[in-house]
Amino acid sequence: MRIGILTHPLRLNYGGLLQNYALQIILKRLGHTPITLDIPFKIEVNRKTFLLDVIKRIYRRYILHLPVYIFEEWRYNRLYPVMMQNLQPFIDKYIDKIEIKDFNKLQNEDFDVLLVGSDQVWRRKYMPDIYKEYLKFAETWNVKRISYAASFGTEEWEYSNEETIECKRLLQKFNAVSVREKSGVALCNSYFGIKAMWVLDPTMLLKREDYIALFKETSFKIDKGGLLTYFLDERPENAILTNIISKEKNL
Repeated sequence: MRIGILTHPLRLNYGGLLQNYALQIILKRLGHTPITLDIPFKIEVNRKTFLLDVIKRIYRRYILHLPVYIFEEWRYNRLYPVMMQNLQPFIDKYIDKIEIKDFNKLQNEDFDVLLVGSDQVWRRKYMPDIYKEYLKFAETWNVKRISYAASFGTEEWEYSNEETIECKRLLQKFNAVSVREKSGVALCNSYFGIKAMWVLDPTMLLKREDYIALFKETSFKIDKGGLLTYFLDERPENAILTNIISKEKNL
C-alpha cells in the first residue's frame, strides 16, 4: 500500500529523523511503499510584530545581558545549511520524502493510507496547524487513517475547547489510534473518548544491527574515553545522570 507519513519536519532533530527512518524501514519490510510528507524549510518574519520583537531582543541583550541575537531570523537562515551539513545527506540517502507546500492540494488517489506519527505530532505548542495532524485536509478521502506512536509530549492538556471538539471529530474517522506514552492513552480517553493503544516508538522496532549498518562505511574518529550526551532539555537531573554514568564507566 502507498502510505503517506505525517510527522515533524525533517530538520535539526536526531530523534525525529531516526524515528521516521525506522518507521519507513519497518513499513518497507512489510511490503508497503511509505513516503514522508515533509514541509519545505522556511523562516518567515512576522511583519506585524517584527519591530516589537527587535526592541525586546535589544532590551534582553544590552540591559539584561542575555545571549540573545537581535536579528534571529536572518541568523538562523544563514546558519541552517551549516547545521544541516551532516544531517541533510542522511535524509537524502535514507528517507523517502516529498515536500508539500499546501496539503490541501494533495490528491486522494495518491495514497491508500495516511499515517500520523511518531514524535510529538499532537503537541499543540509545537504544531501551528494542529488540525493537519488529525488529517483535516483529507477528511473526505477514502483512505485508511492511522496514528502510530503519536505523542502529546506532555501529561497536561494544551488544546482549547474548540480545538478539542474538532480534533475529537477528526480522530473519530481514524481506523486505528496508538500513542507513544501511557499518559497519551489517558488523554485520548479523557478528551477524545478514544481507546488508544500504547506502543513502542519506531526506533525501538529495529535491531541493533540495523543501526550499526548505518555507520559501518562511515569514517570517523572514535574517542574511546569519551561519553557523548544529547538532551533536548537541559535539566539538573540530566547532569546528575551523566555524572553517574561517566563515573561508573570511567569515561
